[in-house]
Amino acid sequence: MPKDDPKRRKPDISLAKELLSWEPKVPLREGLAKTIAYFRTLVDRQI
Repeated sequence: MPKDDPKRRKPDISLAKELLSWEPKVPLREGLAKTIAYFRTLVDRQI
């Protein structure tokens, strides 16, 4: 990892909020858990 690479990223979603009236509704932990579970099912199907 480069020295100046941030350890935690915080994307700017202001354009999505402005143009689409969008903002995240699912808390980060919940969203990550759902995403991991989804990809696990994909991987399991490949085996």
